Amino acid sequence: MKELRMSLNPTRKAREILRIMGIENPPVDPRDICRKFAIDLFPVELDDDISGMLKKSDGKGAIYVNKNHHPNRQRFTIAHELGHYFLDHINGVHVDKKVIYRDANSGKAEFADEISANRFAAELLMPKDFISQHLEKIGDYFDDDLIETLATDFLVSATAMSLRLQNLGIKI
Repeated sequence: MKELRMSLNPTRKAREILRIMGIENPPVDPRDICRKFAIDLFPVELDDDISGMLKKSDGKGAIYVNKNHHPNRQRFTIAHELGHYFLDHINGVHVDKKVIYRDANSGKAEFADEISANRFAAELLMPKDFISQHLEKIGDYFDDDLIETLATDFLVSATAMSLRLQNLGIKI
């Protein structure tokens, strides 16, 4: 396996993971990334307001994702938790006991690590270059269903795609 460089910029880190994985087209499957980096993945029953959690100990990781959530939501949650993992948000002496939850507060991106993990997840699942390539194929023809079409192609929610396009400054 190619060695990961120490970039902690979420966008660069997500692009680095895509490069290592050899992924050049959507949709990106975060489960494949878990397998490649030996990060255990467990679909589990969680309270509805908890999307997932990450446990990291001695460089080993485990992601727990709410199996009752929509598959696209699960994919984003896994990507978000991968962001926490690869961006080293979990450090300390008791790392093996520390668990980061995704809940209503983290969804509001009020904390720096949550913002960073969301940026990582967005770039991982909806890479700027992949979106640009899709839009180039379409040309100047945009219709009301474009966001839904892109969301379907990238296996994300229309809301996630709409936010991504806004954050990239792409007006549709």
